Amino acid sequence: MVVLLLVGIGLMVFGGVVLLWFPYKPGGKIAFGKFELSSVGAGLPLIALGVFCILAFARNADIDLWPDNRVTTNAVMHASEYSGCFDDYFKDFPKDRVVPVETGSQDQDVLGPHQTKSQPIALLFTDNQIPLGAIVFNYINAGDLFKVQSVVDSNCQSVTSLSNDSRGGNPNTLQNWDTLSIAIADSRYALRLGHSDGIIEVNNFQDVAP
Repeated sequence: MVVLLLVGIGLMVFGGVVLLWFPYKPGGKIAFGKFELSSVGAGLPLIALGVFCILAFARNADIDLWPDNRVTTNAVMHASEYSGCFDDYFKDFPKDRVVPVETGSQDQDVLGPHQTKSQPIALLFTDNQIPLGAIVFNYINAGDLFKVQSVVDSNCQSVTSLSNDSRGGNPNTLQNWDTLSIAIADSRYALRLGHSDGIIEVNNFQDVAP
């Protein structure tokens, strides 16, 4: 795959030379599905082909060459911004893998297409921005499954009153788009997780009748 990267860089450099010093060298046309690029000179198509090779390398190597706007717009914040036990609960998590989820949230992106899915993910549940609990889970690509590692309340005490409202069975193993019911203190919350097109999202998180 490194060869693809080197070829891409080489094509971009060569295309730049042609574009600057040989602008009238016969060009051509490059088409990708519905997209088409044509140029009188040969430099621009060479540069475009080089960019395509580099993007193809990055995609196969799971490298993020640009920020994922779908995730950054969710105002992802680190757990250390909250006082109490969550500083310790989230201490081993990178900043972009701890996502606050407010009660009533719908269709909130958690991880974007260019973020790795092979590491644990943490959600901090809040109500009026006050922490009420948290969950840590893994996404398993084989089978499109969510594996719950732990659920805690606002004091970071383990929550064991869980149920799969979609199909029953083991609540710690959820199929794609299943709804997990979580009892925290005197309230019950419904969390629906989903994965589509490389995006992991909270489809719904709301409090429900006890």
